[in-house]
Amino acid sequence: MRAGLAIVDLEARRNKAGHVVLYELPGNDGGGRYEIAGINSRYHPEALGRIRGLPARDREKAAAEYIEEYTLKGTGLDKITLREGTRFAILDATFNRGAGGSAWIVQHALKALGYSVNADMQWGPKTRAALEKADAEEPGKILGALHKWRERYEIEKVGKRDNFWKGLVSRWSKVLMIAREWNE
Repeated sequence: MRAGLAIVDLEARRNKAGHVVLYELPGNDGGGRYEIAGINSRYHPEALGRIRGLPARDREKAAAEYIEEYTLKGTGLDKITLREGTRFAILDATFNRGAGGSAWIVQHALKALGYSVNADMQWGPKTRAALEKADAEEPGKILGALHKWRERYEIEKVGKRDNFWKGLVSRWSKVLMIAREWNE
């Protein structure tokens, strides 16, 4: 659950006691009206309702468990062997941009490194096999490529939103730093 807890840490707002809290999202966020640790009312309404109803002390663990389950289900990364940092970087991208978005990011990163994969936004066996190979042979290069293509995805697929850009760039840099540290 280490990746889930790290994603919660990157996403969450906390009260004075350090517990994750519910907060209202800006109008152009795209995630609905409210969220707790990135679990929002648009894409995760049932999980948000369940976690919101928990005692404050239990929300962080529940959010981390949900995030890991959601991201692994969408990617199938639990079926392959990856370094912990690489896995974390991809699960974080999956949580923010869905399974199709993270597949796009991974596929473009792999293609940039010379791997033969289709950029079809699907997490299939060829994408997972190429990723596993890249992580085993070139862990530093795949992390750098993932970082680059995550930004490209935001610009090309979502659109650069000025009120979020500085925070997103900071987030991606933190993810890269954590991923590199975990891969050592």
